[in-house]
Amino acid sequence: VSYLLDVFGGTRRAIEESGAQLENQRFVTEATYLTLIGNVLTAAIQQASLSAQIIATQEIISVQAQALDLTVQQFELGAVARGDVLAQQSQLTQTQASLPGLQRQLAQVRTQLTVLSGRFPSEGLIAEVNLTDLQLPRELPLSVPSDLVNQRPDIRSSEALLHAANAQIGIATANMLPQFNLSDLYYLFGAYRQSIEGLGTIGINITYLNLGEQNITEETSPEVVGTFNSNEWAISLAYATLLSENLGVGLNFRFIRSNLANVQVGAQKGAGVANAFAVDLGMLKKNFLINRLNFGVNVSNIGPKITYINASQADPIPTNIRVGFAYNILEQQYNKITLALDVNKLLVNRTTEGPDSVWKSMVTAWGNDDLIFNLGGEYWYADLIALRAGYNHDEAGNVKFLSFGAGLRYANYQFDFAYVAAPEGHPLSDTMRFSLMIGR
Repeated sequence: VSYLLDVFGGTRRAIEESGAQLENQRFVTEATYLTLIGNVLTAAIQQASLSAQIIATQEIISVQAQALDLTVQQFELGAVARGDVLAQQSQLTQTQASLPGLQRQLAQVRTQLTVLSGRFPSEGLIAEVNLTDLQLPRELPLSVPSDLVNQRPDIRSSEALLHAANAQIGIATANMLPQFNLSDLYYLFGAYRQSIEGLGTIGINITYLNLGEQNITEETSPEVVGTFNSNEWAISLAYATLLSENLGVGLNFRFIRSNLANVQVGAQKGAGVANAFAVDLGMLKKNFLINRLNFGVNVSNIGPKITYINASQADPIPTNIRVGFAYNILEQQYNKITLALDVNKLLVNRTTEGPDSVWKSMVTAWGNDDLIFNLGGEYWYADLIALRAGYNHDEAGNVKFLSFGAGLRYANYQFDFAYVAAPEGHPLSDTMRFSLMIGR
């Protein structure tokens, strides 16, 4: 399950584009209907006109035939010359010759009307239309030119296409910016500390990792027969104190609960649930060697292996050592810039016989080429607004990515946000981190 945050409006503009395309199709359909109606009306008027012309031509032929008979009778009586008879015959012949053309045009128009009405010509003719049946409206609607333009579907269609093109620009802009996805895989952390004069600082923190919903399948097929949820959490107690003005040390004791799977797998006895404990040690030295240079070292997750099913399948917890430097290159009243560099080393070593113990791994793991380098910078303006950027370089894991962040501080409250721009396929790809600190 995942959720896409529409931070830069890409989804909103996509919906806007779809709406504009829908409007365009509606106006195109409306224009098609208007064109069809116009063609039907034109054909109907043309049919009525041709029918009236054919009736009038037939009447003229009848009159001209009667006139020819009278002229022939007059010629036989010697009242008119033969040329008058020939002229009357020629006029009748010309009128009779125009009739087949009109009848052919009428047949074509009738076929056109039948097709425009959605029928085959063989299904018969539609009702005849006479010119006397066609009347103009007594009152024409009044409209200003701008309203006429607004009523034209072809212009409205072009307007909708322009709207869709503008939305596509917004989509293209949003696609160039980071995409923020929320999934059911998330991480939560909360901490509290309290300084005690003459004793030091004590604290407590809770870490929770939700791994989402997993599918249960058959042993011999991928058919899903159920689901379960996976999560891990840890609670730590911390103590730190100053050994001198610029030197401090700290200690964490952590209880770990891992709920990977609360169901039995196959013939194995037990579920994927386990408990463990670990210890963290840390040291911070300010003004190390030179002024404004701080040095720190931390060894975390010192503890026994974690056992789910049986001891032979126990896994080591990720014991890690981190060494880091931070240098305040600019310290002014309103501007502060800090650069930091740390190196991580995983103190876990595996052999063909299985993983070494935690104490043995602290020696044997140094032969593994798995150093991870982190470089970062932070800028504060007036202790109010912070901008951050970082770079992770993991040569052994073939992972290199950038991260960006910002912070806002007001009174005793500080809100921080970070975005990890890891490549696709990396567990931290498109990860967002939010934190809220109360008290300074």
